[in-house]
Amino acid sequence: MTAWRNLRSRASRTFFTIAGIAVGILALTVVGSLAERLQTIVSRSTQLNTGSIFAQVRPGTLTDPHARALLEADYRQLKAMPDVAGVVPEVFLPYSIESGDGGGRFAPPFFILGLPGEAKRLAGAALTLTRGREIGEGEHRAAVVSADFAAAHHADLGATIALYGNSFHVVGVIGKSFTLFDSAILIAFADAQALVPQLLPVRIASTPKNPISAFLVVARDTR
Repeated sequence: MTAWRNLRSRASRTFFTIAGIAVGILALTVVGSLAERLQTIVSRSTQLNTGSIFAQVRPGTLTDPHARALLEADYRQLKAMPDVAGVVPEVFLPYSIESGDGGGRFAPPFFILGLPGEAKRLAGAALTLTRGREIGEGEHRAAVVSADFAAAHHADLGATIALYGNSFHVVGVIGKSFTLFDSAILIAFADAQALVPQLLPVRIASTPKNPISAFLVVARDTR
């Protein structure tokens, strides 16, 4: 009874003490959950990308007057490396110029990815559609989005989304993979190349005819 009377006489102190304990427990739970999610993303991405390397084009290459020749030289150099089975060009663009656009979730910011057919086959394990279909051969202004993007931007199957001022129709939704593809918006390779000039400063007079921003380098299986 004495303990109860002490608690009642110090009601404010008791309330804040209990609240502090509750907040501490909540914080530990949230941090633990976020750490577990991050570990899952890293583990899954490593598993799916074993044997491949994402090589980003050097900063400033696309604005160089000799960009086309530089990109071709990079391609030949990568392909000539020992134990390289193939090199596939890609276009990787931020979804938004604003930094940290992750739709309010604990994950990398959303990005636009233009993949030729060969790269899509290599990434197939992480690109399982849960709704809709893949982008057809020669099809333009179509997009396949991650489930996270669809939820964050109300862009489910049949929706129209704006990418750099251009309208794209959502034809498919990728299932949750716990990889970087959970932040992806996939569009046709040619469409992604057409968006590149819109990302460059207006003072740039021209860009390469077929711009790329990265290479997917696939290692030869030596086992």
